[in-house]
Amino acid sequence: MRYKQFFFTFLIAAISCGFAGEVDFSRYPKRKCWAAGGVVTITPAFDALKLTWNPAERKFMEFTFPQAPLLGTFEKLTVTVKLKRSEKSTLNALALRLIDKDGEIFQFKKAVGPETTQLVYKINGLDPKPNGCWKSSAKAAANKKMDMPVSLLGMSVDYPANSGPGEVLVTSIRYEKFPEESEPVNAREAVPVPGEKFRTGTENDQRFFECSEGIFFPVLRGGQFRLRVKAGAAPQAQLLLLHGKQEKAQKPETVKVDGDNVYTLIYPVPYELDGTSVSLKKIRIDSAGPVQMIDLTYEIPHAELAFDLGEGSDFNVWQQGVPGKVRFSNTRTATLSGKAELIWSDNAGKELERIIEHIELAPGESKEIALPEPQLYGLYHLSGTLPGKDGRPVVFRRRLGFMPPNNAGEHDGMQYGVALLTPALKRLEITARAARYCGADFDRSSIIWAYIERHQGKWDWSYPDAHYRILKDAKLRWAPILWFPPRWATSKTWKPSYEPVMQSFGFPLPDYDLWTTYVRNCVERYGRENIRVMEIWNEAELPGFANFTPEEYAELLKRAYDVIKSVNPKIQVSACGYTCMPGQHPRMTFPDFMPRSLKAARGKYDLHPIHYHGFFHEYVGGIGAFLEARKEWGVTAPWAANETAMTSSFCTRLAQAEILFEKMVYSQVKGAVAHVWHNMYDLGRDHFNKEHNFGLLDHALEPKEAYLAYNNVTRLFRGAGLVRDLTVGDCYMFLFKKGDTLLIPGWTLYPPASERLFELTGVTGKAEFIDVFGNRTPVRTEKGKLLLHVSSAPMTLALEQDTLPEIKGEVFTETRDFGEFKLASGSGVKSVTGAFADGSARELAVGDDGTFRYPVKPEKLRKPQALTLTFDTELGEFAVRKFLTPQFRLPANANFNRPADFSLQDASSYMQTSPNDPMYADCIYKGADDCSVRLWLGWKSPDKIAVRVVVRDDIHFQDQKGVQIYQGDGLQIFFSQTITGGMWKVGIAKDNDGEIRKFCWMKPGKGDGDALLEEIPVSIIRNETAKDTVYETEFPAKRLGIVRGKPFRFNLLVNDNDGRCRVGYHSLTEIRGDGRNDIGYPVIVFEE
Repeated sequence: MRYKQFFFTFLIAAISCGFAGEVDFSRYPKRKCWAAGGVVTITPAFDALKLTWNPAERKFMEFTFPQAPLLGTFEKLTVTVKLKRSEKSTLNALALRLIDKDGEIFQFKKAVGPETTQLVYKINGLDPKPNGCWKSSAKAAANKKMDMPVSLLGMSVDYPANSGPGEVLVTSIRYEKFPEESEPVNAREAVPVPGEKFRTGTENDQRFFECSEGIFFPVLRGGQFRLRVKAGAAPQAQLLLLHGKQEKAQKPETVKVDGDNVYTLIYPVPYELDGTSVSLKKIRIDSAGPVQMIDLTYEIPHAELAFDLGEGSDFNVWQQGVPGKVRFSNTRTATLSGKAELIWSDNAGKELERIIEHIELAPGESKEIALPEPQLYGLYHLSGTLPGKDGRPVVFRRRLGFMPPNNAGEHDGMQYGVALLTPALKRLEITARAARYCGADFDRSSIIWAYIERHQGKWDWSYPDAHYRILKDAKLRWAPILWFPPRWATSKTWKPSYEPVMQSFGFPLPDYDLWTTYVRNCVERYGRENIRVMEIWNEAELPGFANFTPEEYAELLKRAYDVIKSVNPKIQVSACGYTCMPGQHPRMTFPDFMPRSLKAARGKYDLHPIHYHGFFHEYVGGIGAFLEARKEWGVTAPWAANETAMTSSFCTRLAQAEILFEKMVYSQVKGAVAHVWHNMYDLGRDHFNKEHNFGLLDHALEPKEAYLAYNNVTRLFRGAGLVRDLTVGDCYMFLFKKGDTLLIPGWTLYPPASERLFELTGVTGKAEFIDVFGNRTPVRTEKGKLLLHVSSAPMTLALEQDTLPEIKGEVFTETRDFGEFKLASGSGVKSVTGAFADGSARELAVGDDGTFRYPVKPEKLRKPQALTLTFDTELGEFAVRKFLTPQFRLPANANFNRPADFSLQDASSYMQTSPNDPMYADCIYKGADDCSVRLWLGWKSPDKIAVRVVVRDDIHFQDQKGVQIYQGDGLQIFFSQTITGGMWKVGIAKDNDGEIRKFCWMKPGKGDGDALLEEIPVSIIRNETAKDTVYETEFPAKRLGIVRGKPFRFNLLVNDNDGRCRVGYHSLTEIRGDGRNDIGYPVIVFEE
């Protein structure tokens, strides 16, 4: 049997709603477990593991599975092991062994009595407390902390020393994990850590306290660290908090005298670590005199906090028009007394009001305080201090949303969906109401076949019944995914399409008749009402989700179509949500899976969905290719974006909200019949795990900016029809009509400073600008025209009129000369002033031809800066930011014994590109040691441009050739002639076998790419110890069209592949599309 994987069914959080898994022993009859002190075999019926041992050989028996089944990421794990005993079952203990991603092994042991037939192991992933832990190899970590994801390595058996040979059958290994379970509002308070646990040391003239094994603090939910030290004068000390591989240096917010030479330093939990777990090994000391550490404590408020905000109270969203209150409760056994200081602030941190109250609460008592109603829609913060232990003030922080009501009802336009993804029914009730409250029409989640029919013919509908009822009560439709077969249902003729890799599970092909029965039962039970669409499978082109051919999938789709239509012809049958375009995902078994399966199932699907996560510009490119391919393939079924989102691990939460707005509007523009945001809430608390950060709500069910943006999109564009596409270059604008109102959403694609100002004519009605949260601002009009200011922050212009306006053109444009702009003829601009953020404004002279320039030499700017241009017009003043790129004057010599000309050391220059797939959840940029860059440029006589790049990279991986070398580690180098704009784009790399690879993607006009590659010598040296890769090459300036002493534009892109995928890349400045648009690239001049 070619399929050899030890199969472990489990929930991948990104696409379903179950949470249980079970080992299927039938999947590895020919693979032997490694064992010592005994033997492990599978029973003839494939329904149990038989463990045998001989005490005469070894004091205990142990074994490991052929391939450690992946349990994934969890906070709480319950593993249930069932045993079948005989008279030879002399074991007295059975231990589970788990292994984390860093190779550390954790053992959890349970005693076994004479009558024991079931063992239940409850494991806290945040604070595991194993019976023992050790390293699996010399290179493995040993921090006594479970670094997710975790796998089941094996087991060990204890037995009496004087017993004879023994045996036992393990008939079942099942687990349940709870990544969705919510922490209490107040996290666990830590016991004070005495100073004796820390040693004093010095490193690079910097003193510190260090605890070698580290102190672990599970799930911080607000609160604070309190450090007490003894010193002659007030000291400064930084806590070096570790979350995964990320280190956060936290400075004290306050330093207070707390006795004779005793100081207390207070450190509120930083926002980016709120709701996570951290460890601490070092405290950095900055003090002239001696400092002695007394203790360190993590503290939380002792008052429980809840909100009364109307319908949205459970998810901290304030219902407009309802008085808002915060309630403090004493749930402890002693009286709570102390000062409560509440600070009400907006999302930018501006304090709006401060409330000080004294709290005196007996056990069980509560106190309510009224909150000031916000003036604008958006996010707000309630923070301050509440009484903690002994009445000491402890920091707290909560986030609330305020938004206009969304009276969602049935409509015929693009349908708005979310993925709720939770097995916890209470949480499902809250998130279903939250989804409807922000305008969602339906929930896309699964009816897992393996969970409702674990054993053939024995159906358990309890969870999907509850799911169906909760959605119906929330007035939310269901769009269920039918898939995930139980192992017993595998087709007897199934031949796997691939060998499992990377612990990918690859659901086998189910028996067609059994599949038909499952589909029929689902549609007959749920398909009579509240369901418009049923989706057949999910991302079937990925080997982790389907280990069979496109034609076999098409057969499943066709059979499901016939069954569903026979029960309810009105239900639309959707093909599986395809991940992306053919070949764009690194794990596609069949790159042409989509066209092949659609062709084979033609006429047997009503909907063609696609998934594209990530940034808006990626979505534009992907959807464009998708729509063109549909024409080529002859697919006429409507399309839907039924799983797309943006993780806030890759950007700020505000940027996530703006990308949501852009993608949802763009889907409607391109004719999608549905758009599903994935997910409703963050699936975890790890800010550095992208799968944890897709939500509209965070893991504690507090609103993120994206929740308010979703509400705004659905309110504005539900039922709106596209009239015209008004897009100009990288400035996206569209004209919609909704009843008697015209809507023009708009935004610019690239840097925040690249803003545009358009003149709109034909305006006859009331005009308002609407921001991403729904706030409205009146717009001044004059003689039927207005000025439309468009930036990277999406906005919508609302016009109350029937007649269509026209965009006359831009008020001004940018020339290719540095700092020069030109007014349009008849612009009506009276005067122009310009100013950088750190300088005063100056009036700019406008020439007869309309040109004006800000008087600054390009070499005076040491970094890109935003120039604010203020236009005085008959319609008022308009401030528009433009992005100016500096000119770098570099030494002409190629002697690189000098500091680097450019240095890229952090996430500000890094673009994430890894697939949004649970298998790549940890493929995210982790800082300078993960990937950082130093670059030198120089002129080498007579006409060579020398390039030296040093890349610090923890893993060097390159297995591609030709046009695809950008997918592995390597460089892409851009040269552009400033005047003509002709572009060269060249790549160099060193593959895993040590061979140098070169490729030319772009050349200007009649440029000869092959000749250029022949002329550039390349040296690439990898130092595995230092983790540095040094690239050196020389380009012929004449062939590039570059002259010494004359400016040219240059950019560098450094690709980063960790061996699993292209994680991302560093670049000097933003790369637009394929890089052809060079506006914003650094301008280089080699000094004479």
